[in-house]
Amino acid sequence: MEPGFYRGDLLFLTHDTSKPYEIGDIVVFKIEGKPIPIVHRILQLHNMPDGSVNILTKGDNNDVHDRGLYEGQRWLNSRHIIGRAKGILPYVGMITIIMNDYPSVKHALIVILG
Repeated sequence: MEPGFYRGDLLFLTHDTSKPYEIGDIVVFKIEGKPIPIVHRILQLHNMPDGSVNILTKGDNNDVHDRGLYEGQRWLNSRHIIGRAKGILPYVGMITIIMNDYPSVKHALIVILG
């Protein structure tokens, strides 16, 4: 979601279902069958007659919407949304990323800390 957030930033999420989604909200969503949640901004909303909402998202640094990520569906709905971003702590998650990307750093840290 660069330039708004970067890999390693820690996001604070809320899952307040009493407040309707709005265009521009930054949401974290998960597509069934994909292991990693995605952080993107709401681009379009369509309120359906049954009260549900269809959601189309787009990453800030992407040229096109996310339909190509949705795996055979045209819209997200509320069951796909994990939460809305409400705050950020930059770089805090880099520790975990470094330990996962470079296992030798994790092993060295374990040895040092005993």
